[in-house]
Amino acid sequence: KPTGCGVPRAAATAMLACSLSCPSLAASCPGVSGTTKPAAHAGRVGIAGTLRSHSSGGPRGLHGAPRLAAFGLAAVVARRSRLRRLGSARNVGTAPSVAVRSSNPGAPEAFRENKEALKRCLAREYTSFFQPFEAEFYTPDVSFQDPLNNFSGKDKYRANVEMLSGNSFVGNILFKDGFIDLHGVEDVPGDDFRLRTRWTLGFTFKLLPWQPQALFSGISEYTIDAEAKVVGQRDYWDTLSLGKGGAYAPEAALEGASDLLAQLLPEPLRPDSAREPDEAKGAGDAAWALLRRASAYRVYRRLSDGLVFAVPAPGVGGGLEALKTAVSAHELRPGSPVQVGGVEGCLEILSPHPWEGNAAELTK
Repeated sequence: KPTGCGVPRAAATAMLACSLSCPSLAASCPGVSGTTKPAAHAGRVGIAGTLRSHSSGGPRGLHGAPRLAAFGLAAVVARRSRLRRLGSARNVGTAPSVAVRSSNPGAPEAFRENKEALKRCLAREYTSFFQPFEAEFYTPDVSFQDPLNNFSGKDKYRANVEMLSGNSFVGNILFKDGFIDLHGVEDVPGDDFRLRTRWTLGFTFKLLPWQPQALFSGISEYTIDAEAKVVGQRDYWDTLSLGKGGAYAPEAALEGASDLLAQLLPEPLRPDSAREPDEAKGAGDAAWALLRRASAYRVYRRLSDGLVFAVPAPGVGGGLEALKTAVSAHELRPGSPVQVGGVEGCLEILSPHPWEGNAAELTK
C-alpha cells in the first residue's frame, strides 16, 4: 500500500532544490513548460474492465495511486531517503490470467468470504485514490516495500495514503493530475494467502518549472493472514522487475530512484528509456492508454476500439521480430502486425492477456 509517509526526504529535497535553483534550465529547454496529458480519459471505465481513478479539484496529488506504484512514488516525496534492495532474489511467480479465481474451495467459508471482501476493498481503494483508506482490512504492523520505500506500521501506511490522496500539505505541493488505472485484482495460483493487483500509475510533478509527467506500470503482491487481512505489500515495476515467463523479481538497489529521476528531467534531456512514443500523447478516442511500460516495449490499449497492441520502447531497435521475441518472453501472445495512428511496426496482443481484468465487476 502506499505508505511511506513520505518520500525519501533526500529525493524530495533534491527535487525542490532543482526547481528553486534552476529556473534557467526550464527557460533554456524548448517545449519543457507544458504538461503531458495522461494517455487515457480520466474517470473512464476502460474496455475489458480497467478502471481509472484520478485526482480532482486541482492539485490533489496521487491520492492513492495504487498503493502500488504510488507507494513507491510516495517515496519520492516524503520522508524516507534510504533505498533498499529486497534480500531474497525469489521470483513472485509467473503472471497468471487476470480472470479472478475463487479462493480454494477447501478453505474455511469465513476465510473465503473475507478474501472476497478484501478484493472488493482493494478495488474501491484504488478507484477512489484511497478516499477513504479502509484501515480495518490491514493489520497494525502491515509492511510495505517498493523500489523506493520500505517501512511498516498502519500509521505510516495511512500517512502515506493521505499524502498521495492530496490530503496533506506535501502532496498538494508536489503533485497534480495523478491517476491510477486498475486492471484487475487477482488470486495467486497455488497460494491462498496472496493477492495481486495490476495497475498503471501516472502523475505530474508540478514543483519543477517544466512540470514533467512520470508513468509507471506493474503489480502489487499482498500477503494476507488467516482472517484475510493485509500483513504485507510488495510492489514491482514492469521496467525493473519483469522477467522471463512474466515472473517478477526484486529490482537492484537504486534502480527505482534512477527510473523516476530520469522521467523528471526536461524533455530534451530525458534518456530514451524515460520517453514514451509521441503518438501515445493523443487526446480523446485517438489516445493510447498505457498498460505495460517494459524496458524493451510498451503495451497500450487504443481507446476507440479497445485494441491491445505492443510497440518497441523508444530507442529499442530490431523491428517486428525483436518485438515478437520480447513480448513472447513475458508470456504474451503476439498477433498480426498492425498500424495504429499512422505508426507502423505495432503488434496486436492476442487474448488471453493480463489486461482482461475484473476491476469493474468488483466495484459493482
